[in-house]
Amino acid sequence: MILKLTNQTIDTFLDALANTEPTPGGGSTAALQGALAASLIEMVAAASTKKKGLEAHIPRLQAIADSAKQWRSRLQEGINEDATAYTLVVSAYRLPKETDPQKTARSEAIQSALKEAASVPLENARACATLLPLAIELTQIGNPNMITDAAVAAQAALAGAHGALLNVVINLDGIKDEDWRSSVAGEVSSLQSQLGVEAHSLNEAIRAITQEKVAT
Repeated sequence: MILKLTNQTIDTFLDALANTEPTPGGGSTAALQGALAASLIEMVAAASTKKKGLEAHIPRLQAIADSAKQWRSRLQEGINEDATAYTLVVSAYRLPKETDPQKTARSEAIQSALKEAASVPLENARACATLLPLAIELTQIGNPNMITDAAVAAQAALAGAHGALLNVVINLDGIKDEDWRSSVAGEVSSLQSQLGVEAHSLNEAIRAITQEKVAT
């Protein structure tokens, strides 16, 4: 069953995050960062369609808002799914292992759970990596008065992506399916390279914002 962390208030979620229970943890937090990024992107893009002087960008701004809304929904699910995936891993390791059939069943359950525990944050990382360039684009075509909102969204998306990828890597270590592990590791490497390029673009955008504000 998926843990419905997203039904909690902010205060309750933060209290749960701060206590000594293993969930919610870093994986759910990474997904939350992505969801926050998506929410900010959606807000900035939608509000920018109403800004005088940006009429030429309205179709693109609306498309960004629509895309961000979809990713927000997906990442909200990812918050819950990451906690559930971790619970499945713990449950698998707790299965009995006294007989050979039990050992086999336990091993299979562990492998299945570890794959799920890697797959969930990988999907969350993909979502965050998709949101990042949208946020960066908004620093260029969005409402200039909301440029810092777009930049914060980009930072959140970047942090969410990196955090999610860390959770993928940590779960790959115990997976015995070499082909599956190699395929996922390859995608992780590709996403990390993509994030490096986007991070450079983000830093340039933030530098431009800072220099402009200091100059004025």
